[in-house]
Amino acid sequence: MNQIDTQQLINFLLGQQQVEKSMEIKTCYKLFMNHLSIHNRDGTIHSYQSTLKPLLNYLDRSNVITTAQLNNAIIDKYILWRKPVVKPVTINKEIKSLEIMLRLMIRYNYIDKINFKFNALKTVKTTIPQISKESIEKIIKYFETATVNKNNKLMFLLILTTGIRTSEVINLKNKNIDLTNNTIKLDFTKNGEPRYIYIVDQIKPLLESIMNKKEYLFYDSHGNQMTPNGVRKFFKRLKQVLNIEILSPHKLRHYYATTIYKKSLDLYLVKELLGHKSLSMTQIYLDIDNKENQKRNNVFNPLNDFMPTH
Repeated sequence: MNQIDTQQLINFLLGQQQVEKSMEIKTCYKLFMNHLSIHNRDGTIHSYQSTLKPLLNYLDRSNVITTAQLNNAIIDKYILWRKPVVKPVTINKEIKSLEIMLRLMIRYNYIDKINFKFNALKTVKTTIPQISKESIEKIIKYFETATVNKNNKLMFLLILTTGIRTSEVINLKNKNIDLTNNTIKLDFTKNGEPRYIYIVDQIKPLLESIMNKKEYLFYDSHGNQMTPNGVRKFFKRLKQVLNIEILSPHKLRHYYATTIYKKSLDLYLVKELLGHKSLSMTQIYLDIDNKENQKRNNVFNPLNDFMPTH
């Protein structure tokens, strides 16, 4: 064997030692979902499922079967394909979810690395559509005059007065309601950390009339624990009956947050009441426009101490 052949053999053997660990993307997804089912709540699992679905379908149609086939070119093609359909923030979430899934596979030692580097697309900050004060007034009047299921009415009023999430409201337990101190302990929260919400006087009589000896406060017409879909259906019916354009449990949570902030100017208070980990998340919820800020600047400006306005 000559010198050239020996060198080729060495290069071949070295190459064999450096073969990248790879696995089918479909298998990655199954393992990832299994991991989420053990460590996360249903809402988180559903979010990853819906976020990953278009990307995984695209890879499958493009015959990208294994993790080793993923590269910058594939990701760029996906971005170009998705751009006309969805906003950059959605694309960022989809690819970020893929990275999270692959990092878990690295942690499990199923693959060695991620073969692409993704720089998040620039996004434009958009204003979240808000429920109007007129819509809330219309609903309150409707509750007074129409025959509305007491459970549904209370669910709406609890979200309006506490900013509670849908997943939290359907998991309210009778044993956690303290009518003496006007508090309700939430032991089922998004971040897994218990917190308290506060009962306002206006809804206390309604709450007392609905409390029962069962585990949960809210049940559907069949006697089963209320589901997120049941809450959404009620809000959808309200929209249709009252001809309201913007209305959902999450939008009502935004309305609560914005109202509390405008009246208190206390961002930390809103953060605590919503159960947020960070102020940046709380700020996303607030609908504060430039006119509002201008008004505050005029009222609180330090020059007013020396040159009062007339």
